[in-house]
Amino acid sequence: MKPSSRGMAKVLWCLAMLALAAGWLTTVNPGIAGLDARYYFTAADLVGSGQNPYLSGDYLYPSFAAWLLGLARANLSPDVVTIGFNALIASSILMLAAGMIILAGLHPWSRRAPGVAGSYYWLGLATTAIFLFSGVTETVMNLGNISPIIGALCVWAGILYVRNRPLGAATLVALATVLKLVPAPLLAYMFMRGLRRRDRSMIAASVIGALLVLAGILVPPFANEFMHSAGGATKWGIDIGGACVSVHVWLARAFDNGFVNHPDIAFIVFAAATATAALYGWFSRAPTATTWLTVMLVANVASPKNCPHLFMAMTFGLFVLFARHMADLAATHVERAAVLVRLIPAIGLPLLAASSEFFYFRGHPVGTLVLPLIPPLAGVVIALELNSNRPAPTLD
Repeated sequence: MKPSSRGMAKVLWCLAMLALAAGWLTTVNPGIAGLDARYYFTAADLVGSGQNPYLSGDYLYPSFAAWLLGLARANLSPDVVTIGFNALIASSILMLAAGMIILAGLHPWSRRAPGVAGSYYWLGLATTAIFLFSGVTETVMNLGNISPIIGALCVWAGILYVRNRPLGAATLVALATVLKLVPAPLLAYMFMRGLRRRDRSMIAASVIGALLVLAGILVPPFANEFMHSAGGATKWGIDIGGACVSVHVWLARAFDNGFVNHPDIAFIVFAAATATAALYGWFSRAPTATTWLTVMLVANVASPKNCPHLFMAMTFGLFVLFARHMADLAATHVERAAVLVRLIPAIGLPLLAASSEFFYFRGHPVGTLVLPLIPPLAGVVIALELNSNRPAPTLD
């Protein structure tokens, strides 16, 4: 491609991305508080009035978010807080989409672009469209859940990590962790990788991140209540009507034993995932996008509190990276059939992940135990495929 043509292609790519973002924003109603947003607001009001936000069992997270929202609701009108909160969720979704494209190097500024017949141009657009207009993203926006904030913080932390900015990466992970505990294994991964490579900056950054997490959990009010009584046995894991993306929830369904979904069991599984992430950090060879997104997948699948939109926020970047990987493989072939064989799954598997909300048929054994496993298992297979190829895809 000639330089002038490449420059025009970049301009058109940017315009197409802006059109996607603008088209998606027209579907957002910032003035209506979703169900989860109301849970956050209720918890914030309770914290502001000195009452325990965990008694209802609807708010299950560290009190940091409720405390911050309480400050906002004490000084601003309810309508302003609602609009601001929804704007934060919407902007996080857009930042998450942008971060995944950057982390996967699936954009025209990648040094290896344009790939197969400009595939880096259209694959980036296609995966972004799949993410923005999926039913899962629509649901999380309607609910007003903070999962996109968690995912965006982790993905942009990954960008900093790959670019050897460990303190910035650890700080973003710490902020995500005090909102929801799910990203904690990323800090364990960074710490063990720093030990293995004797990287003092990585070790220091991970320790600082851990201290920030402890401060974010223990300093705000009602920290003790969170540690001892948040939720309860019936509120952890995922609601019965949702898709199964947590190991312990799937086991509870498979054995028809609700005790397996008890908070203690959930945290044992999460602790095992954290140890796995730490070992992965010890043996990982390079700070690539693949390693970071793999730990995000491990953290999500073993999460003590999970749902389809958290699965999308924490793992869809891995599917985007897989699209880039398949485009790289297709570039090594001349035959059209061989190229299509690789580019079809590059779109098909992200579509599968974006459909995870619908992998549950109420009351049917297949819908309860088999179909819900397909998206997370696809993520595991993708992680194994990406990790088995050297050099792994990175920010180039």
